[in-house]
Amino acid sequence: MPFIRSREPSLAGGTSSARRLFSTLRQLPLRHFTIPPTPLPSIPPQLIFDIVTDVTSYQTFVPHVTSSCNVTPLLSRSEITFTPTSQHPPLPPDTVRYKKSFHADLTIGYPSLGLTDTYTSKVVCHKHAEGGREGGSDAPVEYTVLARDCGNSKYFQGLGSLWSIRPLGEGEGSCVEFSVWYTVAGTGVAARSVDFVVQQGMEEIARRQMEAFISQCKRVNGS
Repeated sequence: MPFIRSREPSLAGGTSSARRLFSTLRQLPLRHFTIPPTPLPSIPPQLIFDIVTDVTSYQTFVPHVTSSCNVTPLLSRSEITFTPTSQHPPLPPDTVRYKKSFHADLTIGYPSLGLTDTYTSKVVCHKHAEGGREGGSDAPVEYTVLARDCGNSKYFQGLGSLWSIRPLGEGEGSCVEFSVWYTVAGTGVAARSVDFVVQQGMEEIARRQMEAFISQCKRVNGS
């Protein structure tokens, strides 16, 4: 999306309601990027799920993650239930049982973008019958891993990712889809500058992270 430079009108002498209206109009939009489904023959879904949910190891292999620590389990259902907001897209249908749910502290550095951020991520991991279908213990299993910031990011008022992991077929490996989304905090010139810079690099960052997870899965799987 092109960056359009516009002249901001003065609010001097305006009413508080006019200022609020102007602020709302200038709020930056939700940005979203999805890497299309990627087949990973010979790598089982459970292995990918285990690696994606092992957040403490991110600092050892995920690009731009300089620290991943302080993983705290979430115990009550209210703690692990999300409500969609304007900063986060809706979740998949709630036809799942919960597998893992926790908070984790992450520090992310993007030297090329000149950004470093530390925030707490709320991670909810699902295991369910493929496509949300009902089924017994022999039904194909699909996994989803949703991560979302807890509101303490320096640059973002909404930041999240979603992994969808499903089997290719009996003993044939997995198919993985990875999505990221964000809304830059603020409405002024500095916020629009951050939004523009992040837009330029987000697709490449998401692809590099996806490639790092695939490489890690192959190392662990010995393939």
